[in-house]
Amino acid sequence: MLSVLTDVLFHPVYYDQTKKPHRVAITPPELRLEVGKTATLNCSVFGSPPGNVVWRKDMLTLLPSPRVIFPNPYLLQVRQIRRQDAGMYQCFVHREFYSSQASARIIIGGMFFFILFNK
Repeated sequence: MLSVLTDVLFHPVYYDQTKKPHRVAITPPELRLEVGKTATLNCSVFGSPPGNVVWRKDMLTLLPSPRVIFPNPYLLQVRQIRRQDAGMYQCFVHREFYSSQASARIIIGGMFFFILFNK
């Protein structure tokens, strides 16, 4: 039993030191849109190999739907944007021992109508 524990405790884990963490950026970092428009975010990954990409909104994983489109893993489109689509969007890139992320914010505006009353 002791030899099993000794083997586990004293044998270092080796991994390829040449593989470094990615550098990740989302453009644009802030996007202001009106309701009904299409939001497009681009996740740029610097480093090789590129790794696996996961998109999240407010820390919840985004899945494809009729309005949420992934033309490729690095590109996110939210069509016919609604007020509830506002928030923090993140692109996570995972590769073996490393994970990197970048974030962007979508702000939803809208048309405001002011009615002036003459008294």
